[in-house]
Amino acid sequence: MPCPNKEFADGAHYHQRALFYSYDMMRKAEVIAPQTFLCEWHRRCRKTTAALNLNIREAYRVPKSKYGMIAPTQVMARNIIWDDPRMLRSYLPDKREMDWKMNEQKMLVTFANGSLLKFGGADEPDSWRGTDFVGVTCDEWALMKENLWTEILRPVIGGPLPDDIRQKQLFRWGMFLYTPKGMNHASRMFDAACCLNDGGTLPDCGIARKLKPNTFASRVIGEKSGIFSNEELARMKEEMPKALYDQEINCSRVTSEEMTLITSDMIHALNNHHAKTTESYREVRKIVSIDPAFGGDVCRIMGMVNCESKVDDRIRDRHLTSEIVMAAKVVADSIGTKNFICDTIGVGLGVADGLTADAAGYNVQRFNSSHKAKESKDTLDALQCANLRAEAYLYASQQVAKFNTGPIKDVELQRQLPLASRYKVQSSSGRLLIMPKDKIKEDLGCSPDDADCWIMGVWGSKNVEPEVDGVVSLYGAMSCVPNSYQLGI
Repeated sequence: MPCPNKEFADGAHYHQRALFYSYDMMRKAEVIAPQTFLCEWHRRCRKTTAALNLNIREAYRVPKSKYGMIAPTQVMARNIIWDDPRMLRSYLPDKREMDWKMNEQKMLVTFANGSLLKFGGADEPDSWRGTDFVGVTCDEWALMKENLWTEILRPVIGGPLPDDIRQKQLFRWGMFLYTPKGMNHASRMFDAACCLNDGGTLPDCGIARKLKPNTFASRVIGEKSGIFSNEELARMKEEMPKALYDQEINCSRVTSEEMTLITSDMIHALNNHHAKTTESYREVRKIVSIDPAFGGDVCRIMGMVNCESKVDDRIRDRHLTSEIVMAAKVVADSIGTKNFICDTIGVGLGVADGLTADAAGYNVQRFNSSHKAKESKDTLDALQCANLRAEAYLYASQQVAKFNTGPIKDVELQRQLPLASRYKVQSSSGRLLIMPKDKIKEDLGCSPDDADCWIMGVWGSKNVEPEVDGVVSLYGAMSCVPNSYQLGI
């Protein structure tokens, strides 16, 4: 049989083969009851590819049968499967073996034997009512509503097969592909399939040892699948927040409280590192970070030296632009810099304009947190950010994790950062997004002005030129030795 085609068959990894093998063993056993297949696989484990090829193969094998692949949204179904030249079109059979036609508008493949393969989104659940699927796949099941299955698809899969295809080693089935998103209907469904409440165990790289009747459950984590190299795993562990790495790579059921870019443990480790380590730097980066707090509680001004807050000021009346500009200049003079970064949402634009126009010739970075992220990576594997605010928080968290910032001594800043750096991953785009400020304010009891100001300072520090050419202690002990200095007489 030419399905799956050579491209998929030659490149299939062990866990994809195990899925096909288990499916075929059920066929040979001539099971009649509807079957459920659950694949809790890590990100980039080729879940969609495996399911797509299984659907194509069964449509090819069984005349006048109908199959469906459902993504969280219609747009995702089109982007991930239909329009991607490496997906659907790569795996359809050679037309010399079996002809097929593609309906672009309906996202429907019609095979010469009368079988259909339909693609669509869970955002229009009622559109799937009454569709007589032999098999249906919910791709990214954790991002869908549970009632798509319980109310609409499960009754279809529970029905008898049409008489003309009943004798073709065939059963109805539902397949669920996902990477965990905390504890929700997807993970609960998987746990039940593994009989966790009846002596079963959660597999870490393979099929569950004990399975609920008429159910297949496979769980694959990235650190054991063999799909990623050790070097790539190390790179992702360094670049990704720990909770996100645990979730996306190791299929951990991470809670919303754990989805934090800068944790209290990270701050404690950073401060411990500096307490035990004497470090010297050949360059000093200085910057004054200004959060005028448009919509916040207080204007925060931080004078930062090598990403440590050295001098700060607070202005209660954030609407006095001229006062903010003057206070920022005083802080800049106290640490000896002309570098500024200013939040330019609302009143901040006037502050940035005032500093830029000053005769002192200040270097002013304008930071608009809602603007598009500036990251250069644009691949499916790269962690991407929804906006500049998310990217700045992610960057700062990486610097904290690498001990590349100064200690965080201020108690209020220590309190704010973990709550202000909580995030989620957008279901539609997969991009990282910091939680809405209203939600942060609700949990903090105040606006995260200290955290935002510090984050901006860390972000802006990477864009300023070093101001001292010599050896400089992080804690202010300075030994400036000119490059031209010669030892001896």
